[in-house]
Amino acid sequence: MYRTLVKEAKGSADGKTALLAADVALNYDLFDQAAELYSLALSKGGIDGNIALTRLGIANFGLGKFAEAN
Repeated sequence: MYRTLVKEAKGSADGKTALLAADVALNYDLFDQAAELYSLALSKGGIDGNIALTRLGIANFGLGKFAEAN
């Protein structure tokens, strides 16, 4: 199901599905996938950018990318 969600996120016109998929990845500590999907959501738009940026920071922190997490 997660793979289907990621596939839908990549083909979606806006970032809503990517944000949802990123949240799922973050909840399972898949920080690299979460960071990629949050970036995708931000690039596609149609979402609350502040939420996506905050969660992208959390994912980067989990990856040990402390400078990017700021």
